[in-house]
Amino acid sequence: MDALREVIAHWGLSAFSYAFGLTFSIFILALVGVNPIITASVLGAIAAQLAVPGLSNVAIALSIIGGWTAVMGLSPFITTLAISAAIIDRRAEVIGPVWNGPYSILILMIWSAFLWALIHFGWV
Repeated sequence: MDALREVIAHWGLSAFSYAFGLTFSIFILALVGVNPIITASVLGAIAAQLAVPGLSNVAIALSIIGGWTAVMGLSPFITTLAISAAIIDRRAEVIGPVWNGPYSILILMIWSAFLWALIHFGWV
């Protein structure tokens, strides 16, 4: 943990940069097939142990929630999307990225702005 903390300190990441990194990591990794519960568990535990100045556990939790929520209807690897695709007889690749893509990207952008405001104004 100390080595990882030094790398993050060396990069000079702000609390929001780290929080957005969590959100974005969960989002991107889900798109390539890594279940958000795995990413959230691992990255959330690491984030809490790092004790980044200005990054509270509430901000870490909100970061995870935002990434997970934004990708749930987008990634064709998510179980609920695969089940939905089977029910309506469409490919998950069509339902997720094509039908839900703009909505998911918009949610990610709105959540990121919301998270920035919460951290910037010290509300979390």
